[in-house]
Amino acid sequence: MDDNLLRKLDFNSLKLLKILGEERNTKRAAERMFLSQPAVSKQLKKLREEFADELFIRKQYGLEPTPYCLELLDKLPTLFELIDDLFSRSQPFDASNYTAPLALPSIPLCIALSRGAYTST
Repeated sequence: MDDNLLRKLDFNSLKLLKILGEERNTKRAAERMFLSQPAVSKQLKKLREEFADELFIRKQYGLEPTPYCLELLDKLPTLFELIDDLFSRSQPFDASNYTAPLALPSIPLCIALSRGAYTST
């Protein structure tokens, strides 16, 4: 994939592509994405330009994916799973079990400690 294309694509566009593949209908896809139908059509137009493919052909019964679109739709579940894994943790964060090195600026600390150590009471 071209790096420029990767920069232009956003997660919601890919999600829309997946939903259009499932629904084969812009109105139902719009409802699932909580978008207007014109917004879905506009985003589909952008996807078509970015992928340089028609992606879906309008037929009497709905949208029919092109062969290239079918390839993309086949790969999207794996992509979404990888993205989900990337942003999810296998275990929730628990600060009580977290260990990490602690670094303090040593010179100011040494000066402060030495003042207390050498004062006579």
